[in-house]
Formats: sequence, structure tokens, C-alpha cells
Amino acid sequence: MFLRNKNLTYLLFVLLCMVGTQSLLAETEDPNSIVATVNDVNILYKDIRADLKVVRMLHAGDINTLQLESEVRKQETRRLAGKIRELIFKQKITELGLTASEKEVDSRVEEIFRKTGMTNEKAKAICESGQAVYEALVAWQKNPSNGDAIYNEKLSDSLISKEQWKLWQACYDTPEKLKQLFVPKDIEDMKKNSRKASRIDVLYQKLESVITKNISVGAKEVEEEYKKRYGHISPKPGLEETRQMTMIEKELLTHKKEKAITIWWKEQYNSSKILILDKHFDGVLDLLNESNEMFDK
Repeated sequence: MFLRNKNLTYLLFVLLCMVGTQSLLAETEDPNSIVATVNDVNILYKDIRADLKVVRMLHAGDINTLQLESEVRKQETRRLAGKIRELIFKQKITELGLTASEKEVDSRVEEIFRKTGMTNEKAKAICESGQAVYEALVAWQKNPSNGDAIYNEKLSDSLISKEQWKLWQACYDTPEKLKQLFVPKDIEDMKKNSRKASRIDVLYQKLESVITKNISVGAKEVEEEYKKRYGHISPKPGLEETRQMTMIEKELLTHKKEKAITIWWKEQYNSSKILILDKHFDGVLDLLNESNEMFDK
């Protein structure tokens, strides 16, 4: 019997989808059309297009054609924003000469698996479910009308719910897409597959360290914030006061760093040569400047 757990199910989906799926071509869009350029680097429509079937599935079918088109554009706009940021990130990493060693990547991978509470038992459950999904998809592609029966036979005792099975079907509806499905064999295979994302994490951390290297919090700032919060309260014992002052200093430092990073990214968007060539995505620059939260790692 497989384990059924929401966190495990989410991690399974992430691990299996890291390679990515080929989205369906929008009938009215040329996949090779250039939608934007960033410092003379092209972004093609196929790099950001959303899968209509998947979007419809995520809304449980309760969406009309106009709403579907609107949601697809929203997703594609967010993807374009992410792609623009990714290109600027890569260019800045090269410019600053930042690299991630294998040891640093290893450390990040272990950190991720430790934080998710991954054990050999949980990893085994994920791998078994991944293999079951793959086998179910193979069977379903041979007999598309037997989706429910295939689920009952192969997946009813797995991490995958019936709703998630429908989403897998939408994502991997052709043999070509199925070839890209990564199915881990064990926990080490899972870690190996997460190295690419972990390397990017390390590089982002290094970039943010460069951005915030001169950020600090002075004793006067901490004292003023302490008085603002606790000035109306009777004096506390020295140890408790020291603890609170330390917490305030950490909070202020975190806030100042986050603000500095947000400002830095806005400066990059404004100083980079970003051209939006498809009018459908005219609002992407506003989206980029609205908030840094959508990209926080």
C-alpha cells in the first residue's frame, strides 16, 4: 500500500515534472514567433505558451471560452515575466563571475530534502507512485477510453487522486510528451534530478549576497524600533530585553535586504533593453515592477 500524503504528492509532481512538458500549440500563434527580446536575446512564443487543456483541467471545467483565453494569457504573461527575469539573472551571473561548486549544490540538495522531511521510505513511495503513473499513462494512451478503469487498476492505492490523474492525462497526452517524463528510481535519483534547480538556488543566493553586501542595521535603529514596540511596557529583565533586541535587529535586516533586492531588480528592468514585440503581452513590464514576491525563492 502506498503512502497518501499531500506534501508527498506535491513533491512527486514537482520531481516528475522538472524536465517539463511540451505545451499544446495555440492554434492562432506561431510557436517560433518572437514575443520579446532582452538585451538582444529572443524569447519565442513556444518558450512561454500555456497548455489549454491543463488550464481547463485546473479550473475543473467550470470556465467558458473567453475566460479560458483570458486565463491562458495571464499564465503566459507570468511565464514571460519569469523568462525576462531569468535572462537578466543569467546575464548578471556571467557579468559578476558567480559560480556554484558541486559541493555547494550537494549542500543545497541535502538542505531541500531535509526540510521536506524526505526519508528512504517516503522516497520509495514516491518512486513507486511515479512508476505507477508512467505505466498508467502508457496503458491509457493505448486505450484512451479506459481512463477510469486504468486508474482503478493501477493508481487507486497510490499518492495520485482521480483529479490529479486527469491532470497527468492532460499533461502527457502523447507518446512524445511521455518520453520526457522523469521517473526516479530511488532517493539518490531524486536528488540527482533536483541538482539543476538547486544550482540555480545557490546562484540566486550568491547574487542576493552581492546585492545586499553593504546592508546593515545600526544600534540606534534597533533601539528606536524597540522603544516603538515596547516603550509603553514596564522594563523587562536584561536577558529578555537582549533577546527582543536581537530579534528586532534580524527583522530589520531582513526587511532592508528584501527592499534592496526589490529595488535592484526594478533597476535591472529599467536599465535592460527589453522590447515586447507581441501586443498581447504589453502589460508584462508592469507585472515585473509590481512586486518581487512572485519570484521570491
